[in-house]
Amino acid sequence: MMQNINKAIEFQVTQNIGETGDIGDIEHENLLKPEKQNGENKHSGSANTDFLSSVFEWIELFVFSFSLVLVIMTFAVRHSPVIGSSMAHTLEEKDILLVSGIMYEPKQNDIIVFQSPNVGYDEPLVKRIIAVGGQEINIDFSTWTVLVNNEKLDETYVNYEEGRSMLSSNMQFPLTIPEGYVFVMGDNRNHSLDSRNSMVGLVNERYIIGRVIFRVYPFDKIGPVE
Repeated sequence: MMQNINKAIEFQVTQNIGETGDIGDIEHENLLKPEKQNGENKHSGSANTDFLSSVFEWIELFVFSFSLVLVIMTFAVRHSPVIGSSMAHTLEEKDILLVSGIMYEPKQNDIIVFQSPNVGYDEPLVKRIIAVGGQEINIDFSTWTVLVNNEKLDETYVNYEEGRSMLSSNMQFPLTIPEGYVFVMGDNRNHSLDSRNSMVGLVNERYIIGRVIFRVYPFDKIGPVE
C-alpha cells in the first residue's frame, strides 16, 4: 500500500512539473511580445518623424523661394501697366509689363517706363527712347521723318496715319540732347504726349524706372518687348 502511495505522489509531482514548464513557456512568450511591439512602435515613430521632416523641408523651400521672388520683384524687376494708347500698336492699353532697372543705362530704341514731375508721379509713362545724351535730333513732321545725328531712323514700329502730318508741339528742332537726359516719343505719334511737348520735355535719367523687358498680360501676347 505504501508503494502505491509513493507512486501516486511521484505521478502528481511529475504532472505538476510538466504543467509548470508549460506555464513558463507561456510566460516567456508573453515577455517577448512587448519587445516586438516596442520595436514596431519605434519603427512607426521613425516613419512619422521622417514624414514631418520632409514636410518642414518643403515649407522652408517654399518660404525661401517666395522671399527670393519678392526681393527680385521689389528691387530688380517691377511690373507696370500700360495706360492710354500712346504706344499702339507695339503695346496696348492695359498690357502689363515687367520692367528692369538694375544697372540700367539708357540706349536708343529702348522702351522705358519713367515718371514726369510735370505730368505727375501717379501714372508712370511708357515711351520709346529716340535719342540719348550727346545726340542731335531733328524731325520733319510733314513726312514723319526723324533724324538722329543726321541719320534717318527706320521706324517700322510707328503707327503712321496716311494723309496726315506727324503731331508737332512747342519744342524746337534740331535739338541736342544734354548728357543725363533722353528724348522719348510714343509709337502712336499722333496720340502721344512726349518729349515733343515741353510738359514732358527731355526726360532726366533719374526719373527712369527701367527698361521694358517682357509683357506678361494679355496671356496671348506674353513675350519679350522690342
